[in-house]
Amino acid sequence: MFSVMKLLLVFILYLDWCYIISNGQGIACSSCQCSYVPGRILDCSARKITNLTECDLLDSCLDVPTLNFSSNAITEVNALNIGGLSSEENGECYLDFTSNAISEFSVSISYVDCQSFTLDLSSNTFRNISSTSFRFETYSGFLYLETLNLKFTRNTIRFLQSLKLFENLFRYRIGNMTIDLSFNEIVASNKFEINLYYYGYIEKLNVLLNNNNITNFGLSAFMGSRLRSPSSIYVDLSDNEISHFTREDIQSSVFLDGNIRFNFSGNILNCDCSQRFISNISSPIRGILGNNTSVETTCAEPPSISGRPILSLSPEEFTCSPELDPMAVLVHEVPRGETVEIRCPFIEVGPPIEYIDWEFMRDAIRGEASSFQIRSTCVDCPLVIRNVQPDAEGEYRCTVSNGETLTISQTLRLLPGDQDGITAPLVTVPWSSVTPELIGDTVSPPGRG
Repeated sequence: MFSVMKLLLVFILYLDWCYIISNGQGIACSSCQCSYVPGRILDCSARKITNLTECDLLDSCLDVPTLNFSSNAITEVNALNIGGLSSEENGECYLDFTSNAISEFSVSISYVDCQSFTLDLSSNTFRNISSTSFRFETYSGFLYLETLNLKFTRNTIRFLQSLKLFENLFRYRIGNMTIDLSFNEIVASNKFEINLYYYGYIEKLNVLLNNNNITNFGLSAFMGSRLRSPSSIYVDLSDNEISHFTREDIQSSVFLDGNIRFNFSGNILNCDCSQRFISNISSPIRGILGNNTSVETTCAEPPSISGRPILSLSPEEFTCSPELDPMAVLVHEVPRGETVEIRCPFIEVGPPIEYIDWEFMRDAIRGEASSFQIRSTCVDCPLVIRNVQPDAEGEYRCTVSNGETLTISQTLRLLPGDQDGITAPLVTVPWSSVTPELIGDTVSPPGRG
């Protein structure tokens, strides 16, 4: 009698572990009360799972086209071994690990017999993508897919390193492969490499890096890959923080034959003089930006060319605003009766400055307005004030422009004790396009002639 009761208790516990699902089409395959439909799906979603080992998953139940472990609390997936993924119904296989807390993932699949395969790791806690944090392997030696999707969107990824896939493959062929890293916190892409080993071919590769914090685009990220040249590569870098392109971004000539296209829309691109190399007709980046399948790249700054396509700009339109020399002395204290030279302390970056507009404002404390305005076309020449007197005290403004304007204010004042008495100072103007007769002459401000 005791043995019968014992067997009955064991049987009841077994039913609790492998309970009959509501539609009666299959039985659960784990202690986590996952729903199982043979040949279709193993659904372990929303079961409060923290570790797959606690579910005692049966290997035979993993041989289905759809494995759903979404909306749990799984923190890592290490060395998950799947006998095989196959789909006879619609050719689609799906591994769903969305909305967990996974920061490391490693899966090994003996074979993949599907037309389309998706591994979805969206909405987890990946901080970086590297060969140590992510591994996806198949041991059949062969992989033929029409579509392969690897999704890492909406994690907290900041850094990209080498992404190694299919290290043990002897041969692979993929029609359309997408790696989705959008909506993360990635700050740079220039260290990202996609390594696909041995003999294989990808017809179309899509790398989605949109809506991150990327400040540079590193084309070398893809050049360093062991990819045999796909017929088409699409890289989405829209809505990032890219402001400039550099020659280093495009050093490699691989893939620059029109088969790669980028989307830079939504970036605040500053088309200043550092981007002038793009106007060179032989610049390799023109082949990328000018690809008729690429999204047209427009300038956000400077304001004078905002909204213009970058490829439409002439070399002269790539301007850099003149900048204040950080070593400049902006307050000049001189003894009465001495000579002082005041230069316009700007750093010229391009295109060249053609003239300087000088303006003298009498001491604001005395409430006096502008004393003179004059234009000098000798941009390297100083404004010379001889016999400095109290009338020369005040603010000297110089304005330079090369399409972008900079105004610099400097203050001239006498040393303490030298302010009494007024004698007109003499101002030397080295060149003036407004009053050319003053070339090389020494003049006094208006009202003191």
